[in-house]
Amino acid sequence: MTVKCIEGGHVLRITYEELLKLFLQKPEIGYYSLALSVAATTQAQQLHRELREKNFELERSYRLVQQQASQLEVQSQELVKFNRQLEQRVADQVGEIERMSRLRRFLPPQVADLIVASGTEKTAGEPSARDHRTLLRPTRLHRFLREFRPGGRDGFAA
Repeated sequence: MTVKCIEGGHVLRITYEELLKLFLQKPEIGYYSLALSVAATTQAQQLHRELREKNFELERSYRLVQQQASQLEVQSQELVKFNRQLEQRVADQVGEIERMSRLRRFLPPQVADLIVASGTEKTAGEPSARDHRTLLRPTRLHRFLREFRPGGRDGFAA
């Protein structure tokens, strides 16, 4: 057994035979040593109980931390998923704003809003030649209506 002193003192050692001789010579010394042994044993049992309780608390805390770690992992994965969805939504909205901007350069805002709302505009890349013709028809009509004057082009009644 190893003993570590935290204060200065003297260590005494006695064998069982010497203790028995002392007990027979002076019984109160034997009772005193017996009381010391019982107190040390009781204290050791109390420390053992406290150690078991602390161990149980540590195990319970460990299980709780493990459970929270797994919940955190699940929440982290959900957050990554939500972040991807949000990035996609933002990219879609930016694309829609860009398409709306391109359409508004050539069309009145109401017509551009209708085209975007109907989803008939080209959604990826540049419009095809057929789409250009389709988009130019309302532009030609708008130009024609703008140049139209009552009574013909010259302003004279027919």
